[in-house]
Amino acid sequence: MEKSRIIIVEGPQGSGKSTTTNLLRETMTSVNLIRMSGVKDKGMTGKEKSFFVHRTTLEMINKLSKCDINFVLDRSFLSEVLYCDLGFKPYDSRGWQEYFKDIMNNLKENYDLEFVLLKPNKDELKERLKRDKGEYQKFNVESSINQSNKYLELFQDSFFENFPVNIVEVKGKKPIEIVQEIIDYKKL
Repeated sequence: MEKSRIIIVEGPQGSGKSTTTNLLRETMTSVNLIRMSGVKDKGMTGKEKSFFVHRTTLEMINKLSKCDINFVLDRSFLSEVLYCDLGFKPYDSRGWQEYFKDIMNNLKENYDLEFVLLKPNKDELKERLKRDKGEYQKFNVESSINQSNKYLELFQDSFFENFPVNIVEVKGKKPIEIVQEIIDYKKL
């Protein structure tokens, strides 16, 4: 029996995560979309809350593995690691990847699991960040480029040796072309 799929879409502010994940949900069958935008508490107590949210969400997805549901996640605990490493949070993320490795390995047993990094260029970010939409935190082009570089660095970590990582260059592609590239990365 074929496994259901989990696609975790990461990328800097303005990379097209919302558009891409919405299109994935509409293009694939039996898809639940989960947006992991972070917790409201940006203080020290936010670490425990955020950790709980990510852990509980991944455990819930694992419990649903027999239900033939595909999942698309707009961000994951990696965003929390990234924001901590870049100094947007007052706490550090040491130990997160090691802790989540066990959960991710369990998910991998039950699902075809992959990480997708949307990688826009500077010109695209300039256009995409001109928007009137709710933001977890205000970012600019340079900040988004720093995020993109940090994601590339994170994906070089030994944590990802056993997990597929699909880096999608956004440059000049229509959203539906990006989605098709993600869908074709691992055929269902």
